[in-house]
Amino acid sequence: MDSDGIKGLIFLIVMTIIVVFIIIRIDKALKKSKTVKSASDYVNVNLKKAIKNSQITISKSYLTSCSWILINEENQDIFYTFRSNEELLITVNGIVEKAQYELIVDNDTILITQKGITEHFFIYREKDDFLFLRRLSSNKVLYFANQTKYKDELKSKLLRIAEEYNK
Repeated sequence: MDSDGIKGLIFLIVMTIIVVFIIIRIDKALKKSKTVKSASDYVNVNLKKAIKNSQITISKSYLTSCSWILINEENQDIFYTFRSNEELLITVNGIVEKAQYELIVDNDTILITQKGITEHFFIYREKDDFLFLRRLSSNKVLYFANQTKYKDELKSKLLRIAEEYNK
């Protein structure tokens, strides 16, 4: 098998692991959530389709069309908001930090500069629901869900927290 074939096989295996990992994390974090459960079921049923769709070219308007919820941090609410002027707002539990990003459309990668450090990520997407950023030369993957699609889930989570607090 030539090196391109091996790279393709490795990419397919990595994407499969990423999608399975995301499904497990979403299922654990929001087991009772109907919206996320239906999204999880969708990905389970259409695993091959999800991998294929994740390879669709990323555009700047795709990134800037909404805020993205970082879903691999369990006890924090983290949102990434990509602005059209290449400014990135990273909101952690309501506190905003400004960073910069540069989208490299030719190879579906993005540079994110935060606190003077620039990281290079491959970008993968699943329709308008999920965004995956995998740091080059690393297994670190940031998993995001479209905040617009899941805002009702966040509201219900916050309502439950407020109700428990008032008891």
